Amino acid sequence: MSENGNLGLKHYFKVGDIVYHLNNLDTKMEVRKVIRVRSKGGGEEVKVFLIGIECGWWEMSNYRKEVFNAKMLVPIDIVKNGEDKILEWLSIQRRLREIER
Repeated sequence: MSENGNLGLKHYFKVGDIVYHLNNLDTKMEVRKVIRVRSKGGGEEVKVFLIGIECGWWEMSNYRKEVFNAKMLVPIDIVKNGEDKILEWLSIQRRLREIER
C-alpha cells in the first residue's frame, strides 16, 4: 500500500490487519477472523458470502471481541491520513460494491 493508502482498490480484510470502526476512530482493533459462508447457486456455481469481520481490542484491562460488518471498518493506512482520506476511501469502496452487483 502506498504512503497515502491505496484508495482505488476494493479492500479485503485479512487476519492480522489493524482496523478502526467508523464510529470509534480512537480504538485500534486487530482482525481476528474473517467469517464467510459458501453457498451453491444454480448448477455447480459456488458463491462465497462475507458474513462479518471478528475484531479484538483492549479496553482498559479487558480484551474484547466483536463481529462487525466490513463496511464499518477502515484500515489503519487510511485512518493515519486523516478524515478527508477516510471519506474518500469510503466513497470509493461504496462505488466498487455497487459495480459488483
